[in-house]
Amino acid sequence: MEPVKQPSYSRRVHIAPVGFEIDRVVEPLKRMEADKVYLFAEKTDKAEKLKHFISEIEKELDKQGNKKIEHEKCGWELHEIELYATLREYRKIIEKEAGNDIFINVSTGSKIHAIAGMIASMIFKNGTKGIMPYYVIPEEYVDRPADNEQYTRGCREIKTLPNYRIEKPPDEIIDVLARISRIEKDNIPVTKKILIKELTKDGIKLTTVSDQDSKNDAGKYNALQRKYLKPLKDWEYIKLDERSKRPRIEITEEGRNALMFLRD
Repeated sequence: MEPVKQPSYSRRVHIAPVGFEIDRVVEPLKRMEADKVYLFAEKTDKAEKLKHFISEIEKELDKQGNKKIEHEKCGWELHEIELYATLREYRKIIEKEAGNDIFINVSTGSKIHAIAGMIASMIFKNGTKGIMPYYVIPEEYVDRPADNEQYTRGCREIKTLPNYRIEKPPDEIIDVLARISRIEKDNIPVTKKILIKELTKDGIKLTTVSDQDSKNDAGKYNALQRKYLKPLKDWEYIKLDERSKRPRIEITEEGRNALMFLRD
């Protein structure tokens, strides 16, 4: 007799940046019946103060009776609040929880956390069951909060936000961008010839049987231009230094930012 297959259920996973608030983190988790939350906080100069609020949040989550909300601290390896680094960490969580419903609290933490949460919900939604950003309206804002007192109290309303989609560059062109970056780190000028050699060494086939001159260098150069360099230029991730007979391929600032959060 074949073993009975147990049904699989998606979990409700939240990402909640931690600032100087407790209710705005905890109440949505209760009301939305969260299964797990990633409490996100960086090791900035305010880390010690944040630890107090994380501790209080964890105490509240451990009080939930029959419905225990799993919680995990993350983000501590970051020493500053920076958009692309935060996006990278959000991507790692989203990839880890692929197949589950993911909710991102964009009302707690900093403005950068809010921006990162909105971008992540739009750019990484393809690989998961769903990503939903939400904003928590508190009952009241605290005027001149004392030390270790939260800046807001209560949870009057939870607003889900529009969940549009941002097109993400295809993985294969980001792979090539990463290889260009790897060559640059070795202080080697990146030319088409060197890039073709690197891609070939990594087993990436540039040409197909339909390509003209596929068996010679011309075919490889044409394929490199068509499949990778043109798309990378269209995304404004690279530029070509045309001042020499062998143009150098250079990564733009936009390209470096993309690599920061799209690749580890």
